[in-house]
Amino acid sequence: MTALVTAYQEFDSLLRMSSSSLEVEILLPKGPLKLNYLSSDARISNTEYIEKVMKKEAYVLVDVQPAHHYKIGSLPNSMKIPLSMLKDRLPKIFCALEK
Repeated sequence: MTALVTAYQEFDSLLRMSSSSLEVEILLPKGPLKLNYLSSDARISNTEYIEKVMKKEAYVLVDVQPAHHYKIGSLPNSMKIPLSMLKDRLPKIFCALEK
């Protein structure tokens, strides 16, 4: 469990560096495009996440990092969906939420 806690704390601290919502910047030929996918009220803290895991509560954790980042480190039991495919995979996420 210690590795999970450490991994999530590092991940959570990176997320908290962003503004009130998770901002992803994608560089396109025409310039950067900012996408806001996650409002601050939709996030949970590392403590809340760990509590869910410890209590064995149901949750769906979506990992949108690029494949080469995912190979370096990821959280157990997360759904790996590249950010570029997130919109197309929403039905898969909603299906997981219903389980």
